[in-house]
Amino acid sequence: MKKLVNVAALFAATSVVLIACSNEETSNDQASTDDSNLNEETETDSEESALAEGRYEDQLDLRIGETGTVETTIGVYSVTVNKVEIVQELDGEMSELDYFVLVDYTLKNEGDEELDAANSISNLELTDDLEVSGFSDSAEYYEEVSPVEGTLAPGEETTGQGLHDAYENDEYYLRVAGGLVASGAAKNDIRFTFQKNEME
Repeated sequence: MKKLVNVAALFAATSVVLIACSNEETSNDQASTDDSNLNEETETDSEESALAEGRYEDQLDLRIGETGTVETTIGVYSVTVNKVEIVQELDGEMSELDYFVLVDYTLKNEGDEELDAANSISNLELTDDLEVSGFSDSAEYYEEVSPVEGTLAPGEETTGQGLHDAYENDEYYLRVAGGLVASGAAKNDIRFTFQKNEME
């Protein structure tokens, strides 16, 4: 009987030790998981912060003939809108909306790396309502248009045209596509405003 009591006591003591060890391991695992999550969150926050920060402020009051500089994940470049005109027909085709808006650009690479000119212009959209998304560039699809293209070395610039479908209105805005700004792919916004009577 005494042996039975000793065995039971030994079993109970062993169970207590095992439970204590198990709780300690769970606690350590939880702490390790918490540290890992904290490190991941810190890294994510740092990445988002680095992506969101840029060297340039928003430039939202630009007019025809002026230049805005934008910093994106593909590079830093300045855009000058030299001229804007309404075009009714291109390559024998009418716009899917009311007419085309043809924009003459000068694009300059302000960064330290080569820049794809066409990709840079494709970041811009035309809209007549700032509360909705606009229409992107479609110059590459028309033979009568000379799109902005090529690869620009740092400090190099080029000229070319952008083309947008448009509804008839008295005022238009040419800006960085809203989704790029919201996602941080564009670190600042530029916006040109012009009236219909300014368009040649």
